[in-house]
Formats: sequence, C-alpha cells, structure tokens
Amino acid sequence: MNRRSRSRDTVLEAATEVMREAGVSGFTVEAVVKRSGVAKTTIYRQWPTGEDLMLDTLRCFAQPLPTPNTGDLRTDLARLFEALVPSDADEMGETRRVMFGALQAAADDPALQAALTELLAERMGPIRTVIELAKARGDLPADLDLDQAVDFVEGPFVHRYAIRGLPIDRAEIDSMLDRVVAALRHR
Repeated sequence: MNRRSRSRDTVLEAATEVMREAGVSGFTVEAVVKRSGVAKTTIYRQWPTGEDLMLDTLRCFAQPLPTPNTGDLRTDLARLFEALVPSDADEMGETRRVMFGALQAAADDPALQAALTELLAERMGPIRTVIELAKARGDLPADLDLDQAVDFVEGPFVHRYAIRGLPIDRAEIDSMLDRVVAALRHR
C-alpha cells in the first residue's frame, strides 16, 4: 500500500469516528485533522471540499450491496435485505442517526441533497437491478413502473427500520418480502 492510500485510509477511519461521535452537524475537516493527525493540506489534496470528505465518509456507512441473480425474485430480495440490515442494535442506531443527520443537512443544502440522492441511488441500485431482471424473466408485469417498484420494495423496510427504529430480523424480512413480492406480481 502506498503512502497516499495509507493516508486516505487513515483520514476515512478518523472521519468515520468523527461522524459516529458528532454526527453530520458536527462533522468538520478540522475535527478529522485532529483525530487523524493528517495535515489539512493533505486532506484537501484528496478531497477538494469538506462536503466531498463527508460524502466519502457517508459511503463508509453504506457498504456496497450484492446484486444476486438466482432466477427467483423473492430469493434475490431476501439476500439483498439480509446484507442491508445491520446485524446489531448499536450499529442500527448509529447508522440511523448518521443517515437522518445527513438527510437533515441536505434539506438546507441543494448540493448536498444532490450528492446524497446520488449516493442513495447507488446504494439501492441492486434492488432496481433485481427488479429489472425479474421483469426480463417475466416474473413481474412488463408494464411495471421501475421507480415505483423500487420505492414499494424499499418502503416497508425503511419505514420500520429508519422511521420507527424497530429491529428487522430474518423472520421480519421474510414476512415483509412475502407481501411485497405478492403485491409486485399482482396484475
């Protein structure tokens, strides 16, 4: 690993810790400099703005999802949501707090809103792909609106997890997916 990569990793690790402790509203490049020990000029060479660093840090909270293609819509969605849902309550609360902070900050910042929208679309892209594959196989109606379908699939999970703050275990995933898949297939 070269020096630039080590520096980048050190900064992102420190930035993630700052985000965990201070949230989006307390996230500053200065706090990252203090935590990481990396010079501000070095940070700005890799991230031209504090917002760029914040977005890369938010990406650390949203690891890439797999895009399963087993040939079965229900199985593919189950695999996606098993990877998406945090495994413990502490991680769930932390991720929830950080994402709400980002959404709140984005409400007053059009540039952050655009970047966050892009990040969330990237994060949820595998759901869209799974639905597209199911449509192509004929498992879903050909005229199914993809944007509405993605919202419909995400909606119950986001509401339960993010809004209500309730845990989602395997049984809950199965129950919600049974209903979601049945509704998507309804003509």
